[in-house]
Amino acid sequence: MRSKECLEIEKPSYYYYDLVKKAIYDLYPLRANKRKTFKYINRCLFADIREREFTRNHIGDISKTKFELREGEVDNNDAYQVRNEIINAIMHDESFIYAYNIIVLGENSYSDNIRLKGYEPKTLDKNTHSNIREVICNYREDYPKTRLCEYLTDEDNKAYYDNCSYKLKRKNSWWLEAFNLAYEVFDRLRVNSHTASEALEIVEEIDTGDELLDTTSREIICYMSEKYCYDVTDEQRIILGLFADLLKNSYRVPEKEADVVADAGEVNNSIVLTCSQQTKIIVFMLSHMGVNYKNTDKIKIARLIHGLTGRNLQNIRTRMDINYDSDHEIKDLKIIADFLNETLPFLSEKIKKNIKPDI
Repeated sequence: MRSKECLEIEKPSYYYYDLVKKAIYDLYPLRANKRKTFKYINRCLFADIREREFTRNHIGDISKTKFELREGEVDNNDAYQVRNEIINAIMHDESFIYAYNIIVLGENSYSDNIRLKGYEPKTLDKNTHSNIREVICNYREDYPKTRLCEYLTDEDNKAYYDNCSYKLKRKNSWWLEAFNLAYEVFDRLRVNSHTASEALEIVEEIDTGDELLDTTSREIICYMSEKYCYDVTDEQRIILGLFADLLKNSYRVPEKEADVVADAGEVNNSIVLTCSQQTKIIVFMLSHMGVNYKNTDKIKIARLIHGLTGRNLQNIRTRMDINYDSDHEIKDLKIIADFLNETLPFLSEKIKKNIKPDI
C-alpha cells in the first residue's frame, strides 16, 4: 500500500502523526536517490544518536555543554519513536526501500549503526533504482512532468490524447498542464477520500479559469479511476469505479459541434441501468465490502444509493431486496452480471453463481 494512503487510513494509531507525515512527504521526491535519502534522514531523524555522541564527546568540557537541535530536526527525545512510526507507514511501499533500509539498519554519520529491532532490511540489487521508478509510475505519483511526451508513454494517456487532440486543437503546454493537474488531483483524492462522494468533492474544487482545461482534467481523472488497479484492495477498486460513474454523471456536458466529430454510422453500445438495476448493483458491491442489512440500517443504505444515483428514495427502498423466484428479478441480475463482467469480474461471477441454472 502507498505510504500516503497507509498513513491516512491508520492515522489514529500514529502518536507522532504530524512529524511522520512531514518526514514522509519530504522524502517523496528523494525516494529514487539513495544518497539524498540518507542525507535527509541523517540530518532530520537521528537527533537522539547525535545528542548521545555530543554528550559523550563533551564530557568535562564546560565551554560547550548544551546540545542544540538543527532547524527541521525531530527532537532527540522523540526521534526513535518517530523512526518506528515512519517504518510502519512505508514498510509495504517498495518505492521507499532506501529509506526503509536506512532506518532499519540505523545508518547514520554520528556513531556505529544501531539496527531497529524486529525488522529485516530488504534486498538491494542493480535493478533497485529502476524498480523504484516503476513503482512510482504504477502508483501514478510520477508528476509533475516537464514534457508532454513523458505522459504519452502511458497507453491510456496516449489513447485519450490521440482521440481528443485533433478536436481540441490545443498546444502541448496546455495538454501538459491538463495531465499534471489530473495526476495531482487523482493522487490527492486517493489519499483524502474514503467514499466516492468525498472523491467527487475534491474533483469539484478544480477551477483553473479555463473551462475546457477543467473538463479535460476531469475526463483524465475519470479514465484513470476506471482503469487503476495497482496495489489496491477490492474495496478501493469498487470505490474508484463508483467515483468514476459519479464523475461521468456530474460533469457530462452537452456536445459542441466544434469539439466533437461524429461518425454518422456510429452505434451507441452503452448500457443505461434502471433504478432497480442500479440499486441492486450497489447492494451487491456494498455486500462484498461487508456492508449489509445485518450490520447497517436498510434506510442508511438506501440514502447512500439515493446520493449516488439521484433516484427516488422510496423507489430505491422497494427494489433493494432480491427475489430469486421472480423472472423479472433474474433478468435484472443477468444484466447486472454482464455489466460488471469487464471491470469487476469477480463480483460478476459471484452474481452468476446465485442464478441457476441457465445464466
